Amino acid sequence: MLGWWFVDPKKWVAGEWREREDGRFGSDYPRGFRSCASIPVALDYIRGGEDHVAQIEHGGCISKGTGEEKEVRWDVRYTESCRARLVVAWEWTLGDSMSLVLNAADQYLNLCAPDNPRYPHISRALGAANDLLRNPSESLLRETLSFARTLMPVAPMGYYVAAAAVHVVSEVTGWATDSAKNATRCCADAFPSDAVYQTLHKRVLARLMLREPIGVGDVSVG
Repeated sequence: MLGWWFVDPKKWVAGEWREREDGRFGSDYPRGFRSCASIPVALDYIRGGEDHVAQIEHGGCISKGTGEEKEVRWDVRYTESCRARLVVAWEWTLGDSMSLVLNAADQYLNLCAPDNPRYPHISRALGAANDLLRNPSESLLRETLSFARTLMPVAPMGYYVAAAAVHVVSEVTGWATDSAKNATRCCADAFPSDAVYQTLHKRVLARLMLREPIGVGDVSVG
């Protein structure tokens, strides 16, 4: 069983099994080896700073976490175990966040009827984001940010797309990742289906696989 998580403050060694002494499950991540079924869900565990996404393998005393089921549906998919090991890890970059936002918006439009009132807003946001990414400038950045703010009440997905481009150009890592998280949620909430998360997960994974893995702390990945 494989899982993904952001920013583990403990030091791991690739291939080395870690075990909890008491073998109990719980919400005391990371000591409980909690991880997520997909990278988009793992974004909820971001802690700021230099972030990494890692793939881990669970073994022994595995439990499917239920989270707060009274809350929205995307909070419930994670796995807890008392035994796990690191498989591979990558740095999570501004480009990764922007790519996930664009993929979420693209999937949203593919699933959304063209006559949906939010459709043109999201299309315009994609255009504005791409213009800013191609030709970053202070004036265009301010214009895109102003445009993003007008979208929040009418088309949140459009807001997250335009805002993500602003954060990426401004190199504000935390807010860029937050935009990616919220864009993913928008898509999943609008079209409730595990397929939404799985499609985005595969696209992110394909992007990560194109570059060399790295270590996390003292992690040796080889």
